Amino acid sequence: MSVAAERTALLERTWARPHGFAGLLTDVSHRAIGLRYLATAGFFFTLAGFAALVMRVQLAVPENELVGPETYNQVFTMHGLTMMLIVAVPVMEGLAIAMIPLLLGTRELAFPRLTAYGYWLYLAGASTLWLGLLVRAAPDAGWFAYPPLSEGRFARTLGVDLYATAVPMLELAAIVAAVELVVSILTHRAPGMSLNRMPLYAWSVLVMAGMIVIAMPALVVDGLLLEADRALGTAFFDPIAGGSPLLWQHLFWFFGHPEVYIMMLPGVGIVAMITATFARRRTIGYTLVAYSLVAIGAISFAVWAHHMFQTSEATLGMGLFSAATMSIVIPSGIIVFSTLATLAYGRPIWRFPLLYVLAYIWVFVIGGLTGVEIASMPFDGQAEDTYFLVAHFHYVLLGSVILPLLAGLAFWWPKLVGRLPNERLGVASFVLVFAGVNLTFFPMHLAGLRGMPRRVYTYPAGLGWDMPQLLATLGAFVLLVGLVVYALSLVVTTPAPADPWGGPTLEWATASPPGEPAFLTEPVVASPYPLWDTPPEPAAVGLTSDDRRETLVTSSWDGVPTQRAVEPGPTPIPLLAAIGTVVVFLGPLVDPTVVVLGLLVLAVALFAWLAPDRLELDEEWLRRGPKDAPPLATHSADLGLRPPAINGTIGLLAAAAVALFALVSSYFYLRVNAPRWPIGGLPARPLALGIAAAVVAAAGGVCALFSVARARRGGRAWPWLVAAAGLLAAAIVLLVVDSVRLDYNWATNATGSIEWALVFFAVLTLAAAAPGAAVVAAYAAAGYVSTARRHGVTSAALVACFAAVTTVVVVLVVHISPHVL
Repeated sequence: MSVAAERTALLERTWARPHGFAGLLTDVSHRAIGLRYLATAGFFFTLAGFAALVMRVQLAVPENELVGPETYNQVFTMHGLTMMLIVAVPVMEGLAIAMIPLLLGTRELAFPRLTAYGYWLYLAGASTLWLGLLVRAAPDAGWFAYPPLSEGRFARTLGVDLYATAVPMLELAAIVAAVELVVSILTHRAPGMSLNRMPLYAWSVLVMAGMIVIAMPALVVDGLLLEADRALGTAFFDPIAGGSPLLWQHLFWFFGHPEVYIMMLPGVGIVAMITATFARRRTIGYTLVAYSLVAIGAISFAVWAHHMFQTSEATLGMGLFSAATMSIVIPSGIIVFSTLATLAYGRPIWRFPLLYVLAYIWVFVIGGLTGVEIASMPFDGQAEDTYFLVAHFHYVLLGSVILPLLAGLAFWWPKLVGRLPNERLGVASFVLVFAGVNLTFFPMHLAGLRGMPRRVYTYPAGLGWDMPQLLATLGAFVLLVGLVVYALSLVVTTPAPADPWGGPTLEWATASPPGEPAFLTEPVVASPYPLWDTPPEPAAVGLTSDDRRETLVTSSWDGVPTQRAVEPGPTPIPLLAAIGTVVVFLGPLVDPTVVVLGLLVLAVALFAWLAPDRLELDEEWLRRGPKDAPPLATHSADLGLRPPAINGTIGLLAAAAVALFALVSSYFYLRVNAPRWPIGGLPARPLALGIAAAVVAAAGGVCALFSVARARRGGRAWPWLVAAAGLLAAAIVLLVVDSVRLDYNWATNATGSIEWALVFFAVLTLAAAAPGAAVVAAYAAAGYVSTARRHGVTSAALVACFAAVTTVVVVLVVHISPHVL
């Protein structure tokens, strides 16, 4: 056997994936998890489609009695929840998890176990909601669950409780996957792949994932506050006790409207990849398109309140949201015109994935034009809560998400499963899907302009709504047939060569499907289109080893190799951690004491998760590498960069910071809108214990920082981590004693509710930081920390500092601000 063949065989053994039932429970590879996301989202997409058909048949004719109002409300809610939270975002994240390493020229994502953990949470949250429907206890207050409709006195069934606990699990799954994608894109690119050489799809996923980290914690907070109102008697959204239903809308739409662009941006990246490939032309305006993706992500956070034009909020503020909504048309238009120009100046090869790109342009532009209309406050006053909005939203969703997704799945099907889709069936599906989308949703504009309200289960005859609804129902069945034919095009296939489309990016330099690992040696690139310009050269032999799972870590800006990262193999730890998390979220619906069991399972899983890999202690190997390999920095400080683990910690803490911001904003929103604060003449909290807790927590953060300094100089870090853990634990005691000695609780009124929520959040962060510091201290004392491999200490210190800052912020808001503001 030749040396190359021996090396290939060794790599394949090293990166081999488990099979069978054990593989289902333990595989953490990006391909396995990505395909699971796609398959799971496809299953729930089918369920949501059948729910849509039930609604369409119910509304096909006036005064239909196919289903009653209660059943219709559940079906309507589950359709919206599934499409928005179970399908659209997870399917885009799943496709990115499967494809991003191939496009970036790396063997694996940065945190494989985190990816698997996110998938198990996603599966649990989605299944919880649909199992509720099977027992006729599904949510029935709409996917937006506006209070007071979703409050306990109006929604007495279990359905909304499932919503308020399962939705946070879904969002947490999305957040951890987003952190994984951000860190992987910034640190796991092929040598030479600077940011301005990344494929546009990677740019779109990077912006999408960053938006998820910022947007989705607000919905996690919103859902948990709703469940607290229902189960604990709090008053966040109860106006009688000083709460506000509009607070729910602000938090919900701070997530909800950016989510539209979160779903849209990966579709834009898919379209750019397909257009360039089949047009045989580099994307015109590559840099401008990348800037436009970033601009859309930024502007999207300034448009949420246009969903609240008809509320009592200030008109001036609503005008600013209207202007921001209209301004987002500019970067969106740049992207559309870039696609058209690339086609016009290229030499298009008309294969059916490219036909779906044409459908995307048509449908998305119509959705965008109607979006400009409803961004106008006077027009929105007429169209609000009518079928015009239903039509607009579905044109945007179908145009920017579903049609690009159908194009992308067909385009990358050779890499996902190794098969080439059937071209004739693909073309037939395009015709049917395009006709079905327009026949279903365009008539809804007319029904809306004639005054038909949305969210109704039936309607009287003679109002001009009959024909649009009948046409929409016929269109839904045409769309169904088109999707069935599309599925057949992915089943009736032929074996795919490595590069069936003549693609320009690195995924087409691998086999179809890729082997394990996909890249035997790291490719070196010098262009966004390396296969068209200069075929990528393999990096120096042995930048990573053959007998251990290693990936190459590169600098974020210019793609310079900096270190070798040891990747975990198959493990049940993510599944165990997910089980503990699910029990914590769902346990209170059965018995609150079950939460303790969930916390114990989660603690065991996290202890095992944090255990350092012994391979990481082989510093000489990590510095020297295999024979003839150039030396690499083993710690980011050598080059002024950060190891992936620290970047991942920062990403998760950023999401936690958004959750803290949501709670602090809720406090001041309720306070500003209350005639008197504290409500009900409650006394302001005494200062002594609160200030003491803040000082002690801050001291714990300082000790954690000293531990990093000691580790950097080669000293003993663990005594400082032990001190940090003890001080953070003492801060917990002080906050708990301060809260329980008060003569009011969370159910007193909105003041008590929001103060208790903020204090609980501080205690939660301290409770996460203190044991984490203690565990890392134990490993450091056992010799698992060194000058070069100290990212565990740094990560623990970051968490401790975040807990300290959180405690200080909470004390400033809850204890001090009532005395000084």
